[in-house]
Amino acid sequence: TLHLGSFNNTTLGRKYFVDKSIETVKVLADYCYPMNLMIENMPGYNELGYSPDEIKFIIDSAKNDNVKFILDFGHANVSEYSINEYIDKLGDLLMHLHISDNDGTRDQHKPIGTGNIDYLNVFKLLKNYDELYCLEIIYQTDKDLLKYTSEQK
Repeated sequence: TLHLGSFNNTTLGRKYFVDKSIETVKVLADYCYPMNLMIENMPGYNELGYSPDEIKFIIDSAKNDNVKFILDFGHANVSEYSINEYIDKLGDLLMHLHISDNDGTRDQHKPIGTGNIDYLNVFKLLKNYDELYCLEIIYQTDKDLLKYTSEQK
């Protein structure tokens, strides 16, 4: 999983940092081949990999079959792009899901059903998805996870 970093230098501009990210992705993809290198969507505009179009551009520009996409539901829910937009644009490159919930104000890593993500709709869109899933939920003890599991039954 790769977070591409952020930029705050308006003199050089976003394109400069996107181009530098592509160079880095190419090197890392070659290094880790045949394993997949997955670019994760990020929640803030100043972070690289923020929009579905930018991620698609970076992956396409890397020109390496092992560069894929990881969809973080919590990140998408606080960005200006919907989870659906990420799936529509990058679904064919999707290799991993980070699943958590939030109220849309920040990435809270809450259990499914405790925020405002429409999971019924999302999983309908992902009905043919058969790759990796990861619950990215913040908890203090194993008892917290057991409590959450029993509440969902």
